[in-house]
Amino acid sequence: MAHRIDALIQGLTPAEQALLADLERGDVSLSAPDVQQLLTRHPTLGRYVATLETAAAVVFDRQSESPDVLFARLATRIRSNPPSTLALGPGPSPRAMGWMPAMPPRRWMLWGGASVVVAFLAFWAGRLVSHADNARTSARVATYTTGNGQRATITLADGSVVWLNVASRLDVPGDYTRGNRALRLTGEALFQVAHRDGTPLTVAAGGQVTQVLGTRFVVRHYADEARTVVAVQDGKVAVRATGALQSVSILSARQQALVRDNGSATIESADPTQFSFTTGVLSFNDVPIREAMPSLERWYDVHLVLADRSLDRLRIVGGFRSGSVTDLMGVLELLFDVRVVRDGNTVTLYPK
Repeated sequence: MAHRIDALIQGLTPAEQALLADLERGDVSLSAPDVQQLLTRHPTLGRYVATLETAAAVVFDRQSESPDVLFARLATRIRSNPPSTLALGPGPSPRAMGWMPAMPPRRWMLWGGASVVVAFLAFWAGRLVSHADNARTSARVATYTTGNGQRATITLADGSVVWLNVASRLDVPGDYTRGNRALRLTGEALFQVAHRDGTPLTVAAGGQVTQVLGTRFVVRHYADEARTVVAVQDGKVAVRATGALQSVSILSARQQALVRDNGSATIESADPTQFSFTTGVLSFNDVPIREAMPSLERWYDVHLVLADRSLDRLRIVGGFRSGSVTDLMGVLELLFDVRVVRDGNTVTLYPK
């Protein structure tokens, strides 16, 4: 990394080099427009800075020093003595769950699934000077995302574990370890919550907030869905709807709530298929094919089309293991006795 970053910096203009030096000294903020423009013009440098910024956020969860000051300290330390195997090749942002740097096993460990090197950070965190800056801590949010066909497992600072399903986003507040356990979810995730006396964890998704002290449950709300599903596997949760028809529901193990945008809620027995995605299986229990199509599209990162309205009668029962689009096509042909044609990222079903 040292060679790549140093070579990149040498290719910057004098003004860009001066701006980067100001950033590493802490004289300019990460959010400054000139800094953001610099990182946009040089994506490799942007990924390097994003890695340090995420690293600073993790340390900042345990310290009270300004994140910009922490960033400057980490940048200086890593630039002067960088890990030789940390690769910054082409790929998604370090904040995306699919990107994992290579690391020497005895010096490094992964921070959950967030591509953050905790062992190195913990070493330097003990040397950082603390001072009060709680407002800035609260404003900083760690974001975890997955794309279509991607899943991730995240271990939070208190030991809680989150299994993030495909095409989902989870926001964790910067002061999570100080008692602010208010998470925000778009998409679907299974939560296994570590118990903390007097400090409930809340998950906001769609028009509802789920509050728990310690349990295992699923929350699901995608942007194209008109309701939020909360399904409890173990323990007990409280679901508070925030729409016009506000309601509070208490769910026990093997129960689920269907919360509509207007705040109305229906309580029923939990569908066991709600929990299967964590094992790599997308399950359906007698679901009309058109209703199942958005989930299949996210699962396989594909666009599905029904070429004839007669196919609307088809219903899906069973599980789809994560795999290739070719795997999906084979299962659909076998399951429904249809002809399946692929054109790029579009898969069309035709009646035989």
